[in-house]
Amino acid sequence: MTRPAAPAPSSPTDTASPPGVPGLAPDLDGPLAHVAEQLWGPALRAGRLRLSRHAPEPGWHEVERYLVLPSISRASILLPDVPSAALRGALLNYRGLRSGATALQRSVLGAAVTTRMGMPFPRLSVQVPDEPDAGTGEATGDATGGADGRLPLGILEGVLGAGPLLASIGVRTGANRKATLQLVDPEGRPRGFAKLGWDAASAAGIRAETAALEQGPYDGRVRVPRPLASGTLGAQPYVVTAPLPLDVRAVRGPVPAPSAEELAVLCPRDRLAPIAATGQFRALRRRLDALGAPSPTTRPLLALTGDLLDTLAGVPTEVPVTTRWHGDLTPWNVARDGAGTLWCWDWESSEPDAVAGLDALHWYAGVRRERGERLSAATPAALLADAGHLLRAAALPRACDAGVAALWAATIAERALGLALATGDPLDPSRPERWEDDWVRPDEVAALLTGARDLLVGSAADSSTRASR
Repeated sequence: MTRPAAPAPSSPTDTASPPGVPGLAPDLDGPLAHVAEQLWGPALRAGRLRLSRHAPEPGWHEVERYLVLPSISRASILLPDVPSAALRGALLNYRGLRSGATALQRSVLGAAVTTRMGMPFPRLSVQVPDEPDAGTGEATGDATGGADGRLPLGILEGVLGAGPLLASIGVRTGANRKATLQLVDPEGRPRGFAKLGWDAASAAGIRAETAALEQGPYDGRVRVPRPLASGTLGAQPYVVTAPLPLDVRAVRGPVPAPSAEELAVLCPRDRLAPIAATGQFRALRRRLDALGAPSPTTRPLLALTGDLLDTLAGVPTEVPVTTRWHGDLTPWNVARDGAGTLWCWDWESSEPDAVAGLDALHWYAGVRRERGERLSAATPAALLADAGHLLRAAALPRACDAGVAALWAATIAERALGLALATGDPLDPSRPERWEDDWVRPDEVAALLTGARDLLVGSAADSSTRASR
């Protein structure tokens, strides 16, 4: 399937339903309403699909069926309700990427499937109308043995030419939510990972990721998943990537973090330029200027971010510029396989022509986030201390550290502001923004920007003092 140093987290952050999901039974309201809108919204609105906890009524037939974990009201994932091999694969594939309670839960459920124990979870039935047979005029059900070719899963089957496909579907309710499908075959073997856009924000992210993945690399000791297919479903983009090796392990504990050499392969150095002359800086400035009407909460944060970018625009020193940056390089978006190859995915935040060092800072921000740290005024200086060896390896002059840290802080602030202003608060329509408090709060954004500004001003003062001697 997105977040203090990342875009908003992909895990559910509330159970409010999106407005205007037609045809959804009241007993399916809550997190499942988000999945309904993201994956099946057009078909629901057209009356060509029903979601139900019950068997189909006359004139309808079931084309997909899922287990809802852990419950309807707290749904976090849909698993294919199918014979044991496929369900076991959906549960147990990629165990090396999971840790803690999630890994334990998956192992217990996988063992239950192996011993053919019943799954004590509610079911979700995806149903479509019977269609009259062209020869007899009588209603017919689906006899293909695969997914319905008019729905996303069936369309992906046709595009990939992979035979019957089954999907585990992430239930995402955060501001950067989108439909994500882990695809397996009837034997439980992984067949790919799909992301489907449903609104402007998710569409932009999928297009950015598709463009980044098409650049590779697909060989060597550093790789990205190869795109298997991309295009549009209706008016929205999608991308399907090849499955990762089954023996990948999360980059935590004894598994080595990305090295300077590996980062250089993912995002090669391209040129020297002032920070303000990079494509990433200019795009950031445009996004900030285009944000919606500010609220009393966001107005001072927009001003702080703009002031920081104005200060950076006045820094003439040239810095190394890479062809791109990943944009969300964190421990949950990389892994190593049994041969030590580094795999890197989730390129939705990738941007071309970026200052070297941004990914290094972002990586250590993710490491600190996993330790439970929150963003604060001390974050920029702490990240520079963490990532110093990577910045030096990228040929970034030490005197430019504060500028790169300020650019990173402004980027994070713009993401937080953009997500907050784009979504609003579904529980209180009078509030013009919604903040993902488990990621970042407004006061933390203010502190981050203040810390970055102080670091930048202090660095400029130090440079001026040295120059006057």
